[in-house]
Amino acid sequence: MAIPIFAVGNRRLVTKHTDFYFHELGNTFDKEERLSVSDIRTKEKSLATSQGWYSDFIAQQTGDKFTATKVLALMKEETFLLPEQAKELGLVHDII
Repeated sequence: MAIPIFAVGNRRLVTKHTDFYFHELGNTFDKEERLSVSDIRTKEKSLATSQGWYSDFIAQQTGDKFTATKVLALMKEETFLLPEQAKELGLVHDII
């Protein structure tokens, strides 16, 4: 949740040593927990919904320079963005 928290800022500044790690959302399970097929489907649906909200929010905060589809693709590929890339996509305002 670090990227959405960062994206709330009105003036988003980073140093040249900052990177952004986009990854899919996940869930940990208690090793003693028994899950039915329905439980797994419900958890999968919940994660997919949360990822949609996450990607939509990032797109909104970047003025749609960084589309929700692009965010989801970066998450799926587990991508690191450097400050210059994040600035090009509207996530960062300035590099200090």
